[in-house]
Amino acid sequence: MKILSRMLAKQAIKVRGGRASVSKGKLTSAGKLLREINALCEQEGIRDCELWLDGAGRVTFSNEILERHRQKFRNVVTMHV
Repeated sequence: MKILSRMLAKQAIKVRGGRASVSKGKLTSAGKLLREINALCEQEGIRDCELWLDGAGRVTFSNEILERHRQKFRNVVTMHV
């Protein structure tokens, strides 16, 4: 799933050591989005993860983001994309 999601994504966000960065594509208002993702990762204790955006509003997550936290990340991403 991870490989397919990476390949099909128009944009991707990678979090390493609790710091988010855009790893694929361009995002409008990326600075604010990344700060909010950093804060969410800190709040939920997530140090490393990936989020993939398909360009049609769908967000896919790496396994490090638990199912119960995914809606919070979706809400943040959809506010900025």
